Amino acid sequence: MRNSLLFLFFLALCVSAYPQQALEKKINRVFSHVSLEEALYVLLDQDSIPLVFSNDLLPQKDIFVAFRNTPVREALEFLLDGAGLGFQWVRGTILIQKLPAPVRIPRYTISGYLEDEESGEKLINGSVWAPSLEMGSTTNGYGFFSLTLPPGLAEIEAAYLGYQSRKIQVLLARDTFIDFPLKRNLTLEEVLITDLDSSLFNKEHSAVYLNPQRNAALPQLVGSNDLVRTVHLLPGVQTGSDGVGGFFVRGGNAGQNQILIDGAMVYNYQHAAGLWSVFHPETVKSAKFIRGEFPARYGGRLSSILDVRLRDGNTHAFHGSIDLGLASGQMLLEGPLVRGKSAFLFSARTSLVDLYLKPFTRAYKDAQGEDGQSNYQFYDLSGKAHFVLSPRDKLFYSFFSGEDRFGNAGEKVDTFAFSNQDGQFYRFRLRQAYAERLSWRNTAQSLRWTRVVHPRLFMHALLTSSDLRVEASYNTRKILTLLFPGEGQSADWQRGDYVSRIQDWGGRVEWEWTGLRGTASRAGVLVNRQAFSPGVLDFGDEDDGVEAVDGVAFRRIQAWSASAFGEQEVRIGPSWRLDYGLHWSNWWVDRRHFSALEPRIAIYRQLSEALQARAALTRMVQYQHLLSGADIGLPTDLWVPATGKAPPTSVWQKSAGLDWRLNRFLDISADVFSKSFSGLAAYSEGATFLDDWERNITVGTGSSYGAELLVNKRKGKWGGWLSYSLSQTTRQFPLVNQGAAFPFKYDRRHDLKLVLVQAIGKRTEWSAVWVFGSGLAISLPIDAFTVTFSGLPSGPVTVIDFGEKNRLRLPAYHRLDLGLNYRLNPLFGADQNLRIGVYNAYNRKNPLYYQLKTELVATDGRLTEKKSFVGVQLLPVLPSLSYSLRF
Repeated sequence: MRNSLLFLFFLALCVSAYPQQALEKKINRVFSHVSLEEALYVLLDQDSIPLVFSNDLLPQKDIFVAFRNTPVREALEFLLDGAGLGFQWVRGTILIQKLPAPVRIPRYTISGYLEDEESGEKLINGSVWAPSLEMGSTTNGYGFFSLTLPPGLAEIEAAYLGYQSRKIQVLLARDTFIDFPLKRNLTLEEVLITDLDSSLFNKEHSAVYLNPQRNAALPQLVGSNDLVRTVHLLPGVQTGSDGVGGFFVRGGNAGQNQILIDGAMVYNYQHAAGLWSVFHPETVKSAKFIRGEFPARYGGRLSSILDVRLRDGNTHAFHGSIDLGLASGQMLLEGPLVRGKSAFLFSARTSLVDLYLKPFTRAYKDAQGEDGQSNYQFYDLSGKAHFVLSPRDKLFYSFFSGEDRFGNAGEKVDTFAFSNQDGQFYRFRLRQAYAERLSWRNTAQSLRWTRVVHPRLFMHALLTSSDLRVEASYNTRKILTLLFPGEGQSADWQRGDYVSRIQDWGGRVEWEWTGLRGTASRAGVLVNRQAFSPGVLDFGDEDDGVEAVDGVAFRRIQAWSASAFGEQEVRIGPSWRLDYGLHWSNWWVDRRHFSALEPRIAIYRQLSEALQARAALTRMVQYQHLLSGADIGLPTDLWVPATGKAPPTSVWQKSAGLDWRLNRFLDISADVFSKSFSGLAAYSEGATFLDDWERNITVGTGSSYGAELLVNKRKGKWGGWLSYSLSQTTRQFPLVNQGAAFPFKYDRRHDLKLVLVQAIGKRTEWSAVWVFGSGLAISLPIDAFTVTFSGLPSGPVTVIDFGEKNRLRLPAYHRLDLGLNYRLNPLFGADQNLRIGVYNAYNRKNPLYYQLKTELVATDGRLTEKKSFVGVQLLPVLPSLSYSLRF
């Protein structure tokens, strides 16, 4: 009996194992454009697969596939995919039958806003997910999220960097709208988080999110925090010495970066030619920096996007702050207009440099035997107000205004006495005087309406205006007087007044749709009108009493632009994601129409839970040019429109990268890129901002390629990041460098930045920043000679030979900055902070440029000019001290 039972048991095992063996049998078969019916008969007849099916059930389907050692189960799943058919093992055969109609399970959407519990501030790029269902969503630029789930009891968790995560349980029986308030959880003794968030699981993998409130830990320039100086520390971002002249991303020009404040364009984002930016960190909610995989919703610039969102203001209580540093003082006030429903935020900042710049420059000029002084002032104002019109409707108004004023004047008198070879005695007096003035004013405004149209559809409409006005003047006079023997005088005088202006008005409507699987779709339209007013009002010169005065008013140009875009996120299986979109741009100027299609494609592959690969192809088109003079001096760069003489600039960018989350503290990203520019506009050789730009430009091409590395320590008692870039950038213009390609001025072969921040106890943290970069490319004269042109009444002309353009390099740039932050005891309930720092701690003499210095010397009884090149250094070692009070 026992033996019989054992026999039946093993027989049952064999019988039950046979279907598994039949379905796992591996086949090798190639089908090339055959029908589904033909493919199944081949498996039945030639591979002896026991198939049973009805021909009437088989749809018309073209099969084109090669099976190599493929199990029968996988082959059948592929062949029957999309045909509405399935298979199962029935009595020794594989029965192909029609699948039952799927039962539709209703789904409901939970949507709302993620916000700060204390202030009501909406939290951008936060995470909301259902852990048990492995489904999640990310808040958009207004803190809105949308998550679609099956019905029933669901546990929802929300998290944001620097806040306590929160879990709630929701019974989903219908669409639900809910706000998610989170508590702050950032203290020095608990965790220190740097301001760099390059999360591997971020939806926009090319974006780096900066948190301005946290970069207070970084060293400061003369006691002033700065958002843009943090951007300078990212890979792929180059700058001039000490940040002067703006920043340059992956081989692009300074004018190819789009700076937005609440959606409004900021044409000049810097004070003092780049030493400080216009952003007051206390007013900034978030800043997103994109340099590679551009979403289709962005357009109008080629190289980078810095999208800054201002804080909305505290809807529950009044708060404020006062900050005093060596360079500036600033204040902030915020509070509710209607408690819980509307709020305002206002900030003002002014420079304090003029308090000690005037006496310092007077003393310095006096030591050089010169009378005069320099003066510099700046201010900026920013603010925001928002109103809750209904639970689904909000209205926002933002504004920014900033102005810089610089003046420099001096006069020097020298007396020379000498005897010539014949013993004749001479005495001269040389009087040199100069006065320079520069001012620029920048404004930006935006009015935005947001509406939750549907739990999965978010709409926002935007009106913007921007204005930049630059004015400059100069006046120089040189008088050489013969005192003995006799009398005589030679005078040279030059003056000029310059003005330029660009105005921008725009409107935009955008829709965001969240799919059932959390995928996002966006579409929108935008219209802009620009007015360009470049011009030299008048200029003149006088030589030995002969005066020439002229005036030029360049024409005012108006242009219109209109764009439409769409972008889609698609998930392909569990490990692939495709983001694709199209930006269609149009430009009307001088009765001409330019149009361009700008595709944006990015693909991501999740190789493991901690490793991701990505690749992208993008095209960007820009319809405005920023023309920069060849010499370093007053910042009189000129914004001009794309026209028939200066067509739009475009760039194709290819990039690929790896993102690796080594552990919960450390992220590593590596990128390679290649960019090809066309339609680049520049001044012709020898032209300046005083010339008519339309007659003195040349259009050319450029290229840039390189590799980048970012190692980011995000959490722990110490944090920071290391960024490194290896790149090469060239330019080529028909009327520059005799048409040959040459290195771009900001072509740094190697660029390394190291940032460290460490908490010491509960009150103190120290920081260090070290930067190193290869020298910038420059041109210096190698020879000078005179040329005589027949028929030219002025006689011989001096021609300076610079050789090949940018053939020389400045010395390598490096600098160490140190900072210390100390939290003082509260003063009447207000938080106090003291920040101490040192900029350029080891006093590296980094030249900004080389200046041609001319001196009059007596040699062999003759008065001659002696010329030499002298490196001009901008910032030596500088201490910083600032105090802040927050109440």
